[in-house]
Amino acid sequence: MGAVTVYLPNETAETAMPMSIAAVPFSARADRTLDAEVRERAGSDLIALELPHGWVYRWTESKSGVQGEEEVSARTISHVYPVPGKAPKRGMLFVTSVLHLDSEQSAEMLSSLTLLSDAIAETFRWK
Repeated sequence: MGAVTVYLPNETAETAMPMSIAAVPFSARADRTLDAEVRERAGSDLIALELPHGWVYRWTESKSGVQGEEEVSARTISHVYPVPGKAPKRGMLFVTSVLHLDSEQSAEMLSSLTLLSDAIAETFRWK
């Protein structure tokens, strides 16, 4: 199944925001719990948070040298919202990708876009 929603920078903006967000259904394999599946995928950077509207898993990944460009890096911020109920096997995965330069000047922008990604993902609710 493809993405349910994809958010890309607005073409009419003066400066394009180097950030995109995709929302994709996420399912555990038949012999696994969603918790185990997410923990395996996320690795050691996983944070599980209980919010007023339910649980969310969050982790980040960084990659340097994107597309062979040494000074360009990417940060991926992932959030999984499990379907409400006991021992869910499915959830919704939000993946944000932020391209940035490896410099002190872009560190503040990267921090701000990470916070923006968290704020957008936090608006998700199961109906």
